[in-house]
Amino acid sequence: MEISLLLLVSVSLMLIGIAASLAPGVPAGPFPTAALLIYWLGTGRTEPGILALVLLLSMSIFVMIIDVAASVIGAKLGGSDNSIALKAGIIGILLFFVLGPLGLVIGIGGSVFLMEYFKSGDLQKSIRAAIYTGVSVLTSVVVKAFLTVSILILFLVSLYI
Repeated sequence: MEISLLLLVSVSLMLIGIAASLAPGVPAGPFPTAALLIYWLGTGRTEPGILALVLLLSMSIFVMIIDVAASVIGAKLGGSDNSIALKAGIIGILLFFVLGPLGLVIGIGGSVFLMEYFKSGDLQKSIRAAIYTGVSVLTSVVVKAFLTVSILILFLVSLYI
């Protein structure tokens, strides 16, 4: 296998996906998905093989699901209801555009804390909900980074076997 422009573009997109996975709330999954499909179509649908392609695309889709679900699941596990989790997600996304990835974490954790406190008046419950939400967002970063790095490695391995 020679290094081609097609391979360079695909690997570059995967590297962008890895970088994106390190920021909470930044979509990482679309980059490896696009890289895989571009490479597969560019090689006449021959590389990677169909089994490898399905596995790698499944991993990319899972990264996208993690992007969306992490904060909502964290808020629910912390004891917040669906409406608080949804509102916190929206606030986090809005603050992302103002403060970047830090705005997402502060927006989600802070809004869960405040909404939960105003709803219940229970400081302990509010702190618990905010911590669970923050931990879930940061855990999603680790999982997304692991998966996107794995996609790149498995993609390259699949081209050599």
